[in-house]
Amino acid sequence: MKNKIFTILLLLSFGAFSFKASANYNVSPVNLELSKKMTKTKLTIENKGDSKAKFQVRVMKAVMHGTETTYVESDDLMVKPAMFELKAGKSQLIRVATGKMTSGDKYYISVKELPAPNKEPKGNSVQLVTDFRVPVTVAHE
Repeated sequence: MKNKIFTILLLLSFGAFSFKASANYNVSPVNLELSKKMTKTKLTIENKGDSKAKFQVRVMKAVMHGTETTYVESDDLMVKPAMFELKAGKSQLIRVATGKMTSGDKYYISVKELPAPNKEPKGNSVQLVTDFRVPVTVAHE
């Protein structure tokens, strides 16, 4: 009986919050490749939603510590623009170029949606944002 009451209270508490999920973006391609011969590539993000959004682009490097993998911001690759606003129905080209990367390292381009300013909060609310991580393959040559 206590489990049923707890479950009902838990479900009711979710009703007190509002959620806004931003699943209206397309990113292509889903994997990037760089090499000594191909030193530049591009990534495109498209806003299929009905409102503008702001994004931050960062290069992340996977670092192994024993069996644990952590991701640290890196300047081994260059990305432009590093921040941008994307209007509804528009797309943005992100340029990626080699820097001081080394083959064998694992990199990701993180395209993170920034939270929109909440002008009129209504009760309890949660705002979800999207963080795309596109792997970058560094070809051995």
